[in-house]
Amino acid sequence: MSFDLTASLQSMNEECVTREETSELFCEPYICNGFRPTNRPYSYYAKSLFKKHNETINAWSHYMGALYTLSLIHISQ
Repeated sequence: MSFDLTASLQSMNEECVTREETSELFCEPYICNGFRPTNRPYSYYAKSLFKKHNETINAWSHYMGALYTLSLIHISQ
C-alpha cells in the first residue's frame, strides 16, 4: 500500500476557492488556492475545521494552543 503525500497535500476540499475568487484581504504570497469562501454563516467555518484547506494547520495549532492555555489556567486554580 503506497501513499502519495504530494497528491494528498495538493487536493483540497471541493468547496475551496482560488486566489481570484477570494478577497485580496485574505490572499498571501505564493498561495494560489485552498481558500475558504467568504460570507458564510459561522457554522460553515466551524465545520471547515474538519476539512482540508490552506488554513487547516494554522487553525488547529491555534485551537490546540488555546486548549492547552485554558487547561493550565484550570489546573493552577
